[in-house]
Amino acid sequence: MSLPASTLRVFRVALHLWVLGFLLSTIPMLDLLYTSPLSPRWVPPGPMAVLTHALGRVIPAHAAPYLVAIGLLLAAMALFRRTGAVAAFALWWIHINLMGQAWLAGSGGQQLMAVVLFWNIGLSVGEGTSWRTFVRTLSLWMIRMQLLLAYAVTAAHKLTGNDWPSGDALGVVLTDEAFGPAALANWPMVCGMVTWAALLLQTTLPFALWWRPTRVPWIVAASVFHLATALWLDIPEMGLAFCAGLTSWLSEGESTALSAALDRKRRNAH
Repeated sequence: MSLPASTLRVFRVALHLWVLGFLLSTIPMLDLLYTSPLSPRWVPPGPMAVLTHALGRVIPAHAAPYLVAIGLLLAAMALFRRTGAVAAFALWWIHINLMGQAWLAGSGGQQLMAVVLFWNIGLSVGEGTSWRTFVRTLSLWMIRMQLLLAYAVTAAHKLTGNDWPSGDALGVVLTDEAFGPAALANWPMVCGMVTWAALLLQTTLPFALWWRPTRVPWIVAASVFHLATALWLDIPEMGLAFCAGLTSWLSEGESTALSAALDRKRRNAH
C-alpha cells in the first residue's frame, strides 16, 4: 500500500512548524516551567513515569533550555529534510515532558499534539520493507482517527450541555471581560447562528472528511474557525494544532494543489 507522499510532506511541514512555534513560546517561561513547575494531574506508575516525566525527575532543571534548543533544531531540520524515527521520538519526548511540567497551563492543542507526535515516530520510519509500510500506514491513520475522535468528543460534550444547543454559547463568551466585545451580545440572532454553525461544523466534521465533495470545504471552514479562536481566545497553540492535524486528511491531489498554490504565492512575494 502506497502512502500519499505529497500529503505526508504537507502534514510534516505543518506539524514541525507547530512544534517550532510551541517551543519558541516556552522560552520566556522556562524558569517558571522548570524551576517552580505546575504539578501534573497524574503521573503514570513505574517506568512510564520516567519516560513521560523524565525532565523533572532525571534531568536537572538547568538542562531545560538545552533540550528546548535541541527540539528547535530537530523541528527546523525536519522542515528541509526528512528526519528519522529517532529524531521524531526526541521531539515527542521533549514535548510531553514540557507539557507535563505545566499541565495546568496546557490546552487541548498540546494534548492533541502529544498523541500526533507519538504516532509521527512510526510515520518517520524509513521506506522499503512491508512492515515499515504497515507501521507508516497505521501511524497516519491513527493520527487521522485521533483528530476525528477529538472533534466527536467535543461535539458530544457540547450537545449534552445547555449553552450550545440553545445558541447562547457565543453570547456567554462575548460577555466575558477576558474576551468580548460585549456589544455583539446585543445581537442574539447573530450569536445564535454563529454558535449553531460552529456546533454543526464540529458535529459533522468526523463524517465530512471521508468524502471528497465535503472534505475540502469542511477543512477550510474548520481552519477558519480554529484561526479565529486562536486570535480571539488567545490560544494559538490549540487552534494551530488542529489546523496542522487537518492537513493529514488531504488527498494526494489536494495536497499537491495546496503546495503549488503556496509556492506561487512565495514566488510572487519575492
